[in-house]
Amino acid sequence: MSLKSEAEFYFKLLPLLEASSNSTVFSPASILNSLAILFFGSDGNTAKQISDIIGKGKTEKEILKYYVAFVKRHKSENKVISTVINKKNDDIEEVNPRKRRFLDPKNDPNAKVNVNIANGIFVSENVSLVPEFEELILNSFDAKIQSINFAETENAVVVKGTKDVLFNSNPPREIPMMKNTVPPSEEGWNYQEGKDWQALGIPYVHCQHSFFIVLPKEKDGLSNLIKNFDFSLFKQCIKRQKISRTTHILIPIMEIKATIDLAEKLSKFGITDVFSSECNLSKMLQGSNRIEKAIHKAIIKVDEKGTVASAANVFRAIPRSSGINTFNATHPFLYFITSNDGTISMAPKDILFIGTFC
Repeated sequence: MSLKSEAEFYFKLLPLLEASSNSTVFSPASILNSLAILFFGSDGNTAKQISDIIGKGKTEKEILKYYVAFVKRHKSENKVISTVINKKNDDIEEVNPRKRRFLDPKNDPNAKVNVNIANGIFVSENVSLVPEFEELILNSFDAKIQSINFAETENAVVVKGTKDVLFNSNPPREIPMMKNTVPPSEEGWNYQEGKDWQALGIPYVHCQHSFFIVLPKEKDGLSNLIKNFDFSLFKQCIKRQKISRTTHILIPIMEIKATIDLAEKLSKFGITDVFSSECNLSKMLQGSNRIEKAIHKAIIKVDEKGTVASAANVFRAIPRSSGINTFNATHPFLYFITSNDGTISMAPKDILFIGTFC
């Protein structure tokens, strides 16, 4: 249970999403928290398989302490945790490169990213929860429990990053991006470069969150970047280095939606019992039951209000001798959003979102 162990899980999950050929997004924080909830409702080998991912070698009390703090930390950062039911099956939204628009943080300051981590337990109307488990979830995880008719409603836990509040009556707090941020020449912005990649870190207000883009130097280099991305490379990308020269930055406006079958993906990590007849959720459900479906949905939207610029009229040639750094995210890249410790070092506490833009 550390940023390193969590990040290693995230970066192993990313290649399973075919992320180098399709734009995608997922919320590691939401997935881990959901696994923690399942862990406290499970027993026997089912519990062991989950604990090997969320807290290998730790006691149940230690895992509970960690994830209760995990949830509180997210609440204190103004991310709303709530139950959301979505009746639509939203797939990844295709982006037409010819219609792709770009935002320039120097000239277009109105782009925003809203973050809402949604978490909840959905149970069939004919399933009863163990009272002790229900009390634990309500008091420790602040997650709502709701009975629904699965025959009528497709259920999903949704991580919503859209500008408009579509499903939640308590709207998330906006985290401004590129609005009221410090200029690239000042504190907060971060730039690192490796043999095959460039990494740009953009601070949110008060530097408590950062949006990182890791851009392969080769246009078709995303597949290799994902393949080789690990915690060591992650640390290189986030290592503090102030942008020292005037920098021309070009970042695409993007809206990405993803629906992920967690059952299929988690089985690759050894979590299989919970989705089979071997499932032991005796601490959670009364009677013999198993998890039939586990769906993770995520949406991220980075936009700029009223902008109509296209790639064609935003690009401008910059001579190599001009002394200007360039970071033009005009081909597929990896990105992630972190919550930081709020100090000048901006050390990440959690990785909230990870994805690719293709």
